[in-house]
Amino acid sequence: MWCATTGGIIRFRYGEGGLETYGYPENLPHPRTREVCLDSEGRLWAATEKGLVLIVGGETIVFTSFEGIPGTGVTYAVTEAGGYIWAGSDGGLARGNAAGFIPIEEG
Repeated sequence: MWCATTGGIIRFRYGEGGLETYGYPENLPHPRTREVCLDSEGRLWAATEKGLVLIVGGETIVFTSFEGIPGTGVTYAVTEAGGYIWAGSDGGLARGNAAGFIPIEEG
């Protein structure tokens, strides 16, 4: 089970004991994490105060307005649907994948 917290991301492995954590500044651009999503390829995505984060193979990739996430970087939600990762931010909605995102315009 993955949990988003105000101090990062925590994974509890039932029956195995112990916790796996991802925190600031080692793995995350900001400690406040609002939501986490494990995609269909087993990659971990996290909505943080300073961008959308992809954690894969122990490496962290941060997506901000430069990579297509609209707004100032505050990301509130992340989910997978229709073959895309969807991110809700303070500037709107974006869809994409590990290569980058495009903002979704009204209409």
